[in-house]
Amino acid sequence: MRSVQVYESEHSFRLLDAKQKITCIWYFRNRTDTDHHQHSCYELHVCTKGCTRFILDFHETIDLNEGEWILLGKGVFHEEKIVSPCGGYCLNMEITAPNSSSPFHKISTLHHYKGNDDPIMGDLLRQVMLEAECQKQGYEEYCTSLLTQLMIHIARSCSNLPSRMRKQETRRIDNLFVMDDFFNQIFHYADPGNLTIEALSEKLHMTPRHLNRLLTEYYGMSFSGKLQAEKMRFGKYLLETTDRSIGEISEICGVTPTYFIRCFKKKYAITPAQYRKSYKADTD
Repeated sequence: MRSVQVYESEHSFRLLDAKQKITCIWYFRNRTDTDHHQHSCYELHVCTKGCTRFILDFHETIDLNEGEWILLGKGVFHEEKIVSPCGGYCLNMEITAPNSSSPFHKISTLHHYKGNDDPIMGDLLRQVMLEAECQKQGYEEYCTSLLTQLMIHIARSCSNLPSRMRKQETRRIDNLFVMDDFFNQIFHYADPGNLTIEALSEKLHMTPRHLNRLLTEYYGMSFSGKLQAEKMRFGKYLLETTDRSIGEISEICGVTPTYFIRCFKKKYAITPAQYRKSYKADTD
């Protein structure tokens, strides 16, 4: 089993002069590697066994061992690599804390924070999962109570964070949001012909040359390299979720079958057909 969504909610709650919303919780019995990606929300990872290596913004490496947790800020680019067989939880959350007196105000501008060996987080999330699964009378209120305890625990743990984010860091996140939305158009079946460096340069009000410098700084690759990587990631997603042929997937990604197979194998060290067969065997 790769992941199971164990909790989903659109309800928000107020706590310590701030507004929180836990939109969803995922449980991973056995985690797998992920590609570089980012989110427009905060993301909490709690490791309950093994070790996962997080690579933040292409250069900072953090190992998350059993009992440890990490909170990632909005727009933080990251990938996950499995060091030893591991499992745990992942939460997507929104935090709004306009009042600087709130302990969540510092969290609202963080890049990341790693918590030490702490069984409380895993215990609380395990209870949320059981309540959401059984759905006994009052389970929604009970889940909110458990998540309130979780958020208080996070606020206390992060109390020593710096109080402000630098302007250049804010600008970096704004740029990343625009870039991420642009490349994510691939996953909405956008016409690949419209995904050009000129189009993205116009959105960011900068020259293509300067854009390529930023792309290399943020993603470690040029525009063409990033576009190719996202096409392969989309092709991988289509291999996992559809029965489309390699030729059809190549066409959707805007490349020839020969090019798709060559680039896919270079990125994932396996051919598309082999990957689909392996993925289905793992999920059956």
